[in-house]
Amino acid sequence: MKESSTDMDKFLHLCEEEYKENKSELAVVHEFQQTYNAARALRWYTRQSFLFRMLNKALRVQNIDLLFLFRFFIYDIQQQLLKNQCAQPIHLYRAQFITNDELQILKRAIGGYITMNSFLSTTIDQATALSYLDTTDSSDEYDMQRVLFEIDADPRLTGIQPFANIIWLSYCFGQQEVLMMIGSIFRIVEVQHDENQICIIRLVLCSENDHDLKNAFEHLKKEYNAKEKIDLFSFGHVLCDMGNFDDAKKFYLRFLDDIPSDDKDLATCYQALGDVAIDKGDCDLSLEWYERLHELLVRTLKPDDTRLADSHIIIGNIYEKKNDFKHALESYNKALTIYKRTFDENHLTLAECFDKIGTVHEKEKRYFQTLNYFEKSLAIRQKSLPPDHPNLGIAHSKVANIRLLLCHYYLALGHYNIALKIKLNSLPSDHLDIAADYRGMGHTYKARGEMTQALLYYEKAAEIYRHQLPSVHPDVVDIERTIRFISAQTK
Repeated sequence: MKESSTDMDKFLHLCEEEYKENKSELAVVHEFQQTYNAARALRWYTRQSFLFRMLNKALRVQNIDLLFLFRFFIYDIQQQLLKNQCAQPIHLYRAQFITNDELQILKRAIGGYITMNSFLSTTIDQATALSYLDTTDSSDEYDMQRVLFEIDADPRLTGIQPFANIIWLSYCFGQQEVLMMIGSIFRIVEVQHDENQICIIRLVLCSENDHDLKNAFEHLKKEYNAKEKIDLFSFGHVLCDMGNFDDAKKFYLRFLDDIPSDDKDLATCYQALGDVAIDKGDCDLSLEWYERLHELLVRTLKPDDTRLADSHIIIGNIYEKKNDFKHALESYNKALTIYKRTFDENHLTLAECFDKIGTVHEKEKRYFQTLNYFEKSLAIRQKSLPPDHPNLGIAHSKVANIRLLLCHYYLALGHYNIALKIKLNSLPSDHLDIAADYRGMGHTYKARGEMTQALLYYEKAAEIYRHQLPSVHPDVVDIERTIRFISAQTK
């Protein structure tokens, strides 16, 4: 991501707040402010100061918000490593303690890959690396293993992260330290123990163009348009995909602050913020963002644009989730009005809208209104879909369920039979939708007093439930109880 001119100022302000009670560290912060430039990035990174501690902690715990402010610093380090990249293949060492669980993961991954989410400090001297294990107090470390990584790195490969001997760039001049960039990828070649019970893990630095990795990286680049500049908005999408909704929200809001009121991405940003709020279960906040989106669309689109109708549908979905059925119906009906002006009478979008309106009426127990909309939806699907399409089966099931609630038992059985015929031809025989229809038929026959037939269909449903659901699932418990009751009645 391209850095912002204000990144450094925001970062320094954060540091001043963090160390305002620590005069010695605050003095170092001010020294950094006065003397830092890109050519001194590695000197500052290798100095034992607030900068080293903050960055490595942020990398370790993946503090996205802080790492975002560190962009300028990470970029400057990368450029210094590129400029001073090792010229020849090199054999490197790194010693450290890892947990037994981590070691088992690495053993199981032999032949696979590992990527580093931090800078990797290594040395060309094995003895220097091993001395780290002797000087580190591991007495308070439970369940730890002593490990020596042996790394082969070839700078002539394309698509690798840079690494460089920083002997003359470090704060501690003269130390033979080779620093490897964040995101370096390694193939795990071998894991074995030596005579001193130190675990030797052999790694080879890999290119993202490696055959096994290339497709994965190409997919990611395509998904996030990585060939273009990544901005705050697209970064928010990445965070959403990672499930980091709080961080995603921060970056969407930052993007919103940075763009003019007529920017083409404003609507998409409102929608993204609404989606994040829904993912976090905050219906009120989501509604606020989607209503702002709708207001924007009203100002910028023609009255019969289907995107306005889509917006009404989303707002209706949120109202329905809030159990505000009055406003949900208002939104769905507004969407239906626009759809009717745009699509022909047999368009599947109208069927989907009828389904939504019918479902709200069903939740309010207005079953005749529900039946009206479900039958309208069914009629469209019968004209627009192949006769064995699964969605046609679902539509028949919805009508059957309402007919059962209205005590229209003969008609309910008819729709259940059609639904089952379609689903048995288009779905696996143990699909839960099929079980639901068997159960519906069981209810219908039971209501008609035909207990033998009811038991037959309950048993068919139960067989699927037992196979697909845990024994304590409410559907399993309920149908088993029903079967016992009817069995007792028919003896």
